[in-house]
Amino acid sequence: MTTPVSKAIAKRLKKVGFDREVNDFYYDVNKEKLIRYKTSTNWNCAVNTISAPTISEVIEWMDSKGVYVVPCRFDGAWGIDLITDSGIEIFVGMYDTHPTRQSAYHAGIEPALNYLESKMKESEG
Repeated sequence: MTTPVSKAIAKRLKKVGFDREVNDFYYDVNKEKLIRYKTSTNWNCAVNTISAPTISEVIEWMDSKGVYVVPCRFDGAWGIDLITDSGIEIFVGMYDTHPTRQSAYHAGIEPALNYLESKMKESEG
């Protein structure tokens, strides 16, 4: 849960408004290199940087947005559900596919982002 997300996920998080202070960031150029920093800041405020939150930081931020990644254990493996504040349960079709709870959380980030992006488009349209 302390692993930073990929640059592709970090870019999507920036677009949907991730605004937490984190230690790690990527430069918004064609480099995939993760930069580790000793002091937390909101790297998304700068033009050429992208915050690289850890999986835990993303899950906590999504909770604050009313989107919950919920790992569920079935027959010795982990799956995920997404649940929203409005009680909508989003089936993501990933049951019994993850060996650990952490890998289930990690897998839940992308469908949760899909949901947030769709809500963002609805509010814009």
